[in-house]
Amino acid sequence: MLCLALAATVLLPASSQAAPMIEPWGLHLEYIDRSVKPGDDFYEFANGLWTKQAEIPADRSYSGAWLDSNLRSDERLRAIVAELHGRADLTAEGVKLRDLYDAYMDSVRIEADGLKPIENDLAAIAALKTHEDVARTMCQPTLRLGGRWWGGPALGGLFTIWIVPDDKDPNRYVLEFRQGGLGLPDREYYLREDKELEETREAYKKYLAGTLVALGVDKADAARRAAAVYALEHEIAAAQWSGEEARDVDKAYNPMTIPELKSLAPDYPWEAAITALGVSLKAGGADRIVLIREKSAFPPIAKQFAKTPIPVWRDYLSVRLVHAFADYLPRDIQDADFAFFGRTLQGSA
Repeated sequence: MLCLALAATVLLPASSQAAPMIEPWGLHLEYIDRSVKPGDDFYEFANGLWTKQAEIPADRSYSGAWLDSNLRSDERLRAIVAELHGRADLTAEGVKLRDLYDAYMDSVRIEADGLKPIENDLAAIAALKTHEDVARTMCQPTLRLGGRWWGGPALGGLFTIWIVPDDKDPNRYVLEFRQGGLGLPDREYYLREDKELEETREAYKKYLAGTLVALGVDKADAARRAAAVYALEHEIAAAQWSGEEARDVDKAYNPMTIPELKSLAPDYPWEAAITALGVSLKAGGADRIVLIREKSAFPPIAKQFAKTPIPVWRDYLSVRLVHAFADYLPRDIQDADFAFFGRTLQGSA
């Protein structure tokens, strides 16, 4: 697309220039749809003909320069793995990489192990007794319960947590909190009246119930418990900002100390959650400054957190754990996860 092409036109010294790895390269005038006024919709003006003509491969959910780059990266990774298997003088790190790849590809072992790779984490979730326990578990970095994002798994679960440059002070990094906690892509999937979205919601409820059954829950009970998890997410979605609100950079810039955050949303155990991340509550001898994005959404989400029974949180976290590690679990779990998140949500075949 034009925006990607513009980002990629980096000037290099003449001695380092070579034929582009991905053709064509540069500013793609042929993508422009001149039937669209740029002042009305610049994206459609710049990329309109590309979006009309581009074909998305059946096994992918996207196309374009990113796909070309990712496919090339896959080829290079396969070459690295092949080299690791062909050498007898591997370093300790090389052995780790080879063994990790072999373990991932050992489908017989994966099927035999079943849920064993996550059984200790599932047991820890099943043992949760208090809301502080829930918050600590949500923020355990190794559990990846914040969901999957372009930059990798997010932290935090109910409130996704990042370490980012301060928007208004580029000389420092801050802990940033955003609204989170949804299994579907955003709040509109829960709230908007739409036939296709209603079908997606029903498919998601079936996915939740199916995952609980895979974890050993009786089928009839799983439907009831899945409904409770969905109802929880619906309440979280209702409290969240819309996409338009969240993109208001000034409205979404709310630095505050952790005591001020506790005062803003007292129903969530912030200190327990932040400590579970391995982050100190103080910085430079003073209260740590954190950045809150969707400020007015935090109090009602925190209230929902506090009033939701612990058994519902156990189911919620168990399902998210399975989703986070589905790629490393038996085929039936992988297939169910892909059927919903890959095929239903993204259209992958």
